[in-house]
Amino acid sequence: MGVEASAEIIAKKFFHCGDRLQAWDMFEFALVAEKEPWDLLATSHFFSRAFKGDQYYSAWRTGLLRKQFDAIDTIDCVPIFDYVRELVLRQLSECADYLLKNP
Repeated sequence: MGVEASAEIIAKKFFHCGDRLQAWDMFEFALVAEKEPWDLLATSHFFSRAFKGDQYYSAWRTGLLRKQFDAIDTIDCVPIFDYVRELVLRQLSECADYLLKNP
């Protein structure tokens, strides 16, 4: 039995829970986006729920994700909400562009 790649795990989470993701999901996505952005592009079709509607983007503005984010307990890593938000939104935008060019 093989082990799934990080991008595949993140992609599946977005596919199944894309309209109700939590701060921890964003943090995980950002970690993969930093280290393996090309792998996320290859799984772009799984992010379709994140592309649809303003609901996803408005979650970043509500403060709810910031509260959840501030409660994340990590070891040897201090995640910064604004950095993670921008990284996730930029990577999702790149995935959407990739899908337009590679249907």
